[in-house]
Amino acid sequence: MWTTLFLLMTALLQVVCRDQESCEIVPRNPIVPYGSDLTIFIKASSSSGCQLKTAFDPSRIFWTLNERKIDERFYDFNSTFASVSIRNLSVEKGTVKCFLNTTTPVLLQGTSIQTYPLVSSPQNVSCLGKMKHQSFPEVTCMWDHEPYPSRISYTVHLKQNEEYICESQKKICKFQSSALLEDPLNITVSAQNSYGYSARSKEVTYKIGWAIVQMEPPKDVIAEPLPTGFRVTWKIENHTWTEINITESEIRIHENGSYTEPVVKNVQRSLSSTVVTEVNPCTNYSVSVRVRYHDSVWSTWSNEVMALSYINVSSLQFHLWRSKSVLGDSGKRTVLLMWKGVQPSCKNVDGYCIFCDSLNHSKCFGPYENRMFITLDERPHRITVTAFRNETSLNEASVEVPGTAEEGNLPPVRNISVFVQHGCIHITWEKPSLPVSGYIIIWNSTAKNHMWQQTQETSFSLKGEPFILYTISLTPLYKDGPGNETTLHNCSQEGNLSKVSIVQMIEVSDKHAEIDWLPLLPIQCCAFVLNYTVFYRSYNETTNRNVTVGPNQHRVILKDLQARTTYSFYIMASTVAASSMSVPFIFSTKHNIKVYLILIICCVCLILLPTLAVMIRRKFLSKKIPDPRFSSLSIWPSDNCNKAWSIFPMPGGRDTEKILPCHVDSEAISVSPTSKKDTATLEALTDIQYIAIDDMTSQTENTPLAASVSKKGQLAFGGKEQRVPPVPSLDLQTSGTPPIQSLYRKQTPLCSPVDSPTKPLWSDETDALLTPKLKNTTYFTSYVTLDMFETVKKTTK
Repeated sequence: MWTTLFLLMTALLQVVCRDQESCEIVPRNPIVPYGSDLTIFIKASSSSGCQLKTAFDPSRIFWTLNERKIDERFYDFNSTFASVSIRNLSVEKGTVKCFLNTTTPVLLQGTSIQTYPLVSSPQNVSCLGKMKHQSFPEVTCMWDHEPYPSRISYTVHLKQNEEYICESQKKICKFQSSALLEDPLNITVSAQNSYGYSARSKEVTYKIGWAIVQMEPPKDVIAEPLPTGFRVTWKIENHTWTEINITESEIRIHENGSYTEPVVKNVQRSLSSTVVTEVNPCTNYSVSVRVRYHDSVWSTWSNEVMALSYINVSSLQFHLWRSKSVLGDSGKRTVLLMWKGVQPSCKNVDGYCIFCDSLNHSKCFGPYENRMFITLDERPHRITVTAFRNETSLNEASVEVPGTAEEGNLPPVRNISVFVQHGCIHITWEKPSLPVSGYIIIWNSTAKNHMWQQTQETSFSLKGEPFILYTISLTPLYKDGPGNETTLHNCSQEGNLSKVSIVQMIEVSDKHAEIDWLPLLPIQCCAFVLNYTVFYRSYNETTNRNVTVGPNQHRVILKDLQARTTYSFYIMASTVAASSMSVPFIFSTKHNIKVYLILIICCVCLILLPTLAVMIRRKFLSKKIPDPRFSSLSIWPSDNCNKAWSIFPMPGGRDTEKILPCHVDSEAISVSPTSKKDTATLEALTDIQYIAIDDMTSQTENTPLAASVSKKGQLAFGGKEQRVPPVPSLDLQTSGTPPIQSLYRKQTPLCSPVDSPTKPLWSDETDALLTPKLKNTTYFTSYVTLDMFETVKKTTK
């Protein structure tokens, strides 16, 4: 009974546990070959506890291998399962986990994986035998094998009459025992890793032991130049087992600096020297030799030897060309001679000599010279260039130079076009209308490296070095002589463009700035500038303004600038394929001078206008009052008129508008009073004057001028005397006498000694008059007023 109960409980527990089982992953803990592919699945049925508890969704699953997420490109899923494929499994051990992608990833299941390595078979097995003992070569075998992450052990099996084994950790193994030369050899190589897995190569069979024997490379290789090529000799190892008649050789010859394949020539057996004729004259070659014994393995190539092929200078065609003569100021003309002889690298000539009837002696050059300027007169000449060696002429060429009158001005070629393609400079031109025999093209990259070529085509291609500027000259050859020359400049490949570095500010004002820079020459960068662009802006501007000019212009004017503003600018030089920018430069504009001038003019006007208004008012609008100092009726002493009379203030404060206290001579006054008031006034004035006259008479010794006046009634001016006509005595009778006008309206002209309009010379009397009197002198003063004449004016009216 208890047994039956236990079995029922166990079955029930298994059912319950199966319902609560989580998602299933298959295969579990797989072991697969190293480098193979593996696919892992996770399942969850609709009734499983995995579905109910975790809301299982195959589209929300992601996988990891050793805690690194696997790319989603290798995922797959449907409604009941999800899978991942692992390509080229290259780990020895690892763990694959499956997660449900939620806010916090939920681990569903995981499994461990393990790989075992696969070993590939070794390839290209070969063996060599070095003859150290007669009939017993030492065997060394080599092979190829793919790289492997763990350590590999190799075992080489060599089978002849018996089997020999050679073990190694590298892909080469040397047998300690020797092989037999006359017996066949069977060789295999096996590779085994640290896990015990192994692989074996295919068996390699040699029909005889001699097939693996390799001789040592030849020694003492010599290549001797001959007129027809090279004579090559060598030496092979000398052993008792070797026989010359059963060895064969190969010669490898290659032209230095060329991209052609080396030429390999087979040499007949039993020979240790041969002649190679397939060579170009005056060319450097490298020569090497290898040998083998009776269809065995070829030895390695010997060390290369360098040799220069021979050239027959006498059989060469010597080219000589002369340019059109250029007439100088002194009547002489200059001709450029160029010749093409033997290349200097051939070392077959010592130099060249030029002979001309205009030269007293010949002129010689080294083997590297190929051009010369010669000065001639107006007569015809014949010029000869000779190549010599050891003072012996080997070859020569001559050219005729016609007289100045016979040499015409022939036109150059027209419609020249130049373009660069694949590192070559291509030049084409139009054939002239006049018949031509050819064209001369001269090119050089430096002042000394001149090369030239004659052609009859209307095109030419130059394979130039990159980033080097070439100067190319083209001259047509007419029947009557060479035509005018055309010169071009170009590069096979343009280099990096230099930056504009030398910049100068020519002029800076308030509204514009003038900038000048040093242009970039093609020789500086081997690039031709197409244009220059100046970018500029102020510090408060967000975008640049620019001015673009051509390659031949290196000065611009920046306009519409703001006064008292700092600007920055840089210059960009542009070519077809590149551009360069200079470092930024800074300048500041000046103040606006026009504004300051306007302000100054306005200020001056504000100052001058009031002054001018006052002057106009004084000149034309203000009514002047006569100054008694200039009266002709009496002398006005300056010391008596230096103080204004304050009783009669006048507007404006001018001296001519004030009545000054003065001394009045009663003898010069004759007024007919018209009223009692006037009569009393005149009597008072008369009494005062009498008193003053008595006082002045007592002081005549102190005043010579006064004494002179009182006695003679005259003044001295410039040594002359002017008499003052006596004024009629004052008549106080009013009846029957017309009224007398104002003293200032009717008076006899008399120059005042104080300030004469005619400015006479000063006299002693005048000095005495102007000299202040003693302080103790008593003065009697009388006054002249204007209102005293009002009655007279009314009466006259």
